[in-house]
Amino acid sequence: MGSAALAKLLVELDLASLLAQDYALFGYPQANPRPRGSGGREFTNDFWCGSADPAVRFFERELEGNAFDAVIFIQGNQPISGFQIRTCSRLIATEVLWPAVELAQRFVPLAPEPIRLRPSAGFEPASIFNTGHVRPRPFCLSLCTPRQQSGENQISAIIFSLKQILHHYRAAIRYAGYL
Repeated sequence: MGSAALAKLLVELDLASLLAQDYALFGYPQANPRPRGSGGREFTNDFWCGSADPAVRFFERELEGNAFDAVIFIQGNQPISGFQIRTCSRLIATEVLWPAVELAQRFVPLAPEPIRLRPSAGFEPASIFNTGHVRPRPFCLSLCTPRQQSGENQISAIIFSLKQILHHYRAAIRYAGYL
């Protein structure tokens, strides 16, 4: 689901490139080689501890070397009741994510807590979300769609919410210069 949404988003941004103007977007489809339930640890929890896994090492280098503003994870077909975005940034949640959630609900129902704030200090030390040592420190988002919804609706919710995130993040950065 996430790979299909990413591919469709990139095609749409190529056709209407104004939204992606001034962004350097990197897409990594199927980045989780060990999905939940495969018997191993969750892929996102093997970071920053000297993992021998080449995929983990690759993404550690990407995060440390590319000075990302954000890292966005797409998680489709999740065992959740509705669309949800998880982040540890209260500012991003307030200024950027609510418009994205409002648009996503046109395609899939929202979770009871559509924007879930994770405590930044509460992450496992070996989690990919624990980016406190990366400079500049990117904020992390995880977009999750419920598995009981059609694939087409999940993809639409992901694409439209990501477009809103790009738009509102640009506005937030623009206004930050006036603070």
